[in-house]
Amino acid sequence: MISWLHRPIIFDIRTRLRSAPSITEIKDLQTINITLRILHRPRAELLPKIFANLGLDYEERVLSSIINEVLKSVVLSLNILLILL
Repeated sequence: MISWLHRPIIFDIRTRLRSAPSITEIKDLQTINITLRILHRPRAELLPKIFANLGLDYEERVLSSIINEVLKSVVLSLNILLILL
């Protein structure tokens, strides 16, 4: 039972798909279009901590930075592979 001072905060903990496109230039001045697709969901037992530290827009705050770092590492790996060829 929830008291009248509290209000319920409903989180969706189902697995969701998120796509993040990125246009990147590599060393030889070619442009690469990369789209990263991820499946994500919050861990139910960590929801109180997630809400307290990040708020309701935790997906935008956390996933955006993770996606950018993953895409940078993919492009870097691609650059190294192209240099070796």
